[in-house]
Amino acid sequence: MSIETEFKWRATAPADFDKMLSAVRTLTGRALPPVQILHILDAYADTPDEALSAQKIAMRVRCTDGAYEATLKTKTRLENGKAVRREETLPLPGAHTHREALAALRSRGTWQGVEVARLEFKFYIQNNRRVYTLALADAIYELALDEVEITAGERRQNMLEIELELKAGPAEDFCAWAQKLGEISGLKAPEYSKVATATALWKGEIK
Repeated sequence: MSIETEFKWRATAPADFDKMLSAVRTLTGRALPPVQILHILDAYADTPDEALSAQKIAMRVRCTDGAYEATLKTKTRLENGKAVRREETLPLPGAHTHREALAALRSRGTWQGVEVARLEFKFYIQNNRRVYTLALADAIYELALDEVEITAGERRQNMLEIELELKAGPAEDFCAWAQKLGEISGLKAPEYSKVATATALWKGEIK
């Protein structure tokens, strides 16, 4: 499995996206790179008896502009905005819908030591994402500005979130750089991530 390391910040309005972009320009001393627009629909799955949740595992089926993949993630440790977790991704090239992708995953029986034959979808996260790839002297970071709609049964909730992910380079430098971004932008770490919010919505803890 690979290790995913990222920082998250809470955004309460689109103006917070502008604050982060301004902070990036200040810190890099140059103009922003070209933006990439992604249309993402994530469906999170578990067994009927919530066996994955009991193991602190998340299983996601993602469609990004028509391409499907499944991702297994361990529990996220969120500390002052820094999120660290282990993950493994499986491309699902033959799928054309989330249901087809789930069927392909279930047909494996087990994957990465996890039972997947009984998976069913619990909630969905629709994400309109703006991505900026920041190529620094000895590192590559990916900044994502997320406009999200969460659907769990009849319940829906919108939220905004900012993520900075380490793609290449030393983790220590990444953490220091992210902390400077937070100081310059004035933005704070979120109390809950997108997935934690979606889980609470699905369980009825958010009305």
